Amino acid sequence: MLFEQIKDKIENNQRVGEKDAIALFESHDLLQIGELAAEVNRRKNSDRVFFNVNRHINYTNLCVNQCIFCAFSKEEGEEGGYTLALEQVCEKAIEAVAAGATEIHSVGGLHPTLPFEFYLDMIRAIKEVSPSLHVKAFTAVEIDYFSRISGLTVGEVIDALKKLVWDRCREGEQRFWEKRSGTRSVRKNLRRALA
Repeated sequence: MLFEQIKDKIENNQRVGEKDAIALFESHDLLQIGELAAEVNRRKNSDRVFFNVNRHINYTNLCVNQCIFCAFSKEEGEEGGYTLALEQVCEKAIEAVAAGATEIHSVGGLHPTLPFEFYLDMIRAIKEVSPSLHVKAFTAVEIDYFSRISGLTVGEVIDALKKLVWDRCREGEQRFWEKRSGTRSVRKNLRRALA
């Protein structure tokens, strides 16, 4: 019933109201929600679509945080733990370019011993493989950690990354900084710093 009512609204170019939006949010029928979203997208954009080819390079799974919900992290010396050398990061970037990638996503654990310079070198190395690669790297948690291990402010860390033609943080950084500070001004400052 819910989906038929919303589909009727879409077909009649009517706006979906707050009550409908909440019902969609609470629904577990992702296929129906996806079909509705696809229909709205087709109406707005016709059949034009954009794809980008990206490659994820997770440079380490060693992490000092050891969050209980994380299935990715390992402790130093634990079986399955790894840290890629810069040469390995470059190899993965070269493979990505050969496969048509235009973007590199790179995140990892909060490594217990790597200095901030490693991360700067990693971005430099990726950009040397192909200066046109869009680098989307590091979560807000990583940037905060870089600040702590380097003694730099978060702004100084971001400035250092930007100087290397770092393209942007991973998604979610604004919510992290907003929650951490309890103010919306941090989000504005982070947007300004990333601009």
